[in-house]
Amino acid sequence: MTVAETILSELREHGVELERRGERLRVRAKVAPPQDLLQRLRTYKTELIRLVPDPTERSHVNFRLSTDAGWATAVGKPGESSAELAADLRQRWPEVEIDNTRNPQ
Repeated sequence: MTVAETILSELREHGVELERRGERLRVRAKVAPPQDLLQRLRTYKTELIRLVPDPTERSHVNFRLSTDAGWATAVGKPGESSAELAADLRQRWPEVEIDNTRNPQ
């Protein structure tokens, strides 16, 4: 477990929720956590940002169900990766064609 993962776990134990918006973290807590924990949050903010999904960011996958059909774009759930979205499409439609050249990773 990384230092940032440990901090995130400790924050949760203290009832603190982090919400990410781009490069910003919003801290929500009913009771103020210990000052040393808040200081470590500030110190490891960059690493914590990488661990907390941004609910406004969504992955995209281009796909088609047959070679006669045009390409469509599937939009993932918040925090869902392109790979997870593609796996979900393959589970639903085993013959689906995914265009990885069009998908930002």
